[in-house]
Amino acid sequence: MFQVFNIMSSLDVVKNFAIVSLGKDTNQTIIYGVVFAALRTNPDLLLIITTNSKGVLTQVETHKNNVTFIHYSKWEQLFENEKIVNAFKHAYTSTPEDWPCGFVRTYFTTEQPKTQPTVEV
Repeated sequence: MFQVFNIMSSLDVVKNFAIVSLGKDTNQTIIYGVVFAALRTNPDLLLIITTNSKGVLTQVETHKNNVTFIHYSKWEQLFENEKIVNAFKHAYTSTPEDWPCGFVRTYFTTEQPKTQPTVEV
């Protein structure tokens, strides 16, 4: 599903980022986040930016099995949500100097894997 690389040339919206669902809040509203990096030594650990109801950006580290990846064909509709747009802008403009040590930019493929998604480092 995705692999990691550490050479940043040009960023591609679909290939370098993923929108995920992190579950629901206490009001049963879906919490969305933007994946933009993975841990080099354990690529299953993802770095995600999310925005709460007050518009505060939060950086979260979580395992890939704890999120649901949203297919890119649904992104246009999700980009109507200002919280997702703010999280995406932050993820897009952040650099490795802003991230915890050991995280590198992700590279997502659009192919459907035949087995459990894996990350190559």
